[in-house]
Amino acid sequence: MNGARRLALASLGASAAALAVGFVESGAEILVLPVGILAALGLVGEGRASAWTPTLWFLTQTGLCALIRPSPVWALSSIAGALAYWDLSAFDRRLAKVGRLEMPGLLLRRHLLFLAAGLALGAGLGFAALLVRIDSSFAGALLLGLVALAGLSQLLRRAQADADRVDRLGAGQAERNS
Repeated sequence: MNGARRLALASLGASAAALAVGFVESGAEILVLPVGILAALGLVGEGRASAWTPTLWFLTQTGLCALIRPSPVWALSSIAGALAYWDLSAFDRRLAKVGRLEMPGLLLRRHLLFLAAGLALGAGLGFAALLVRIDSSFAGALLLGLVALAGLSQLLRRAQADADRVDRLGAGQAERNS
């Protein structure tokens, strides 16, 4: 089992634990067992490298959060864990398709850096949204969300371009040294 797969499974566990704690805290203890069963099914799906498992987990736990409304801290934590699980599982499947890599650890660290930045920014914006109240129409909120999404996309695109540039410079330096 490689590092990406282990981290994906740890993210699944963290997401399930956060969701279960949120349900217990909100008085919906009856849903802890189904969350555990769904997480176990996620483990079975990961064992078979199924592409649908992370997506199903994310949609199910997000829907449960919307219906049951656990504490926002636990809901956001669970959603962040589910997103990490979804992303790392897809990354692991892509790595498996590629086959042999020269430096898989470096690739994983780069991916984790971008994932951590995206999750931290998303969680920060989520918690900020809980603290700030803005009265707006749906169209205004949709426009604000689209602007935030475009800004985040541009930020991640620039970070990826910078990382690629550093990799090219590093490869050029290695060729000159050999």
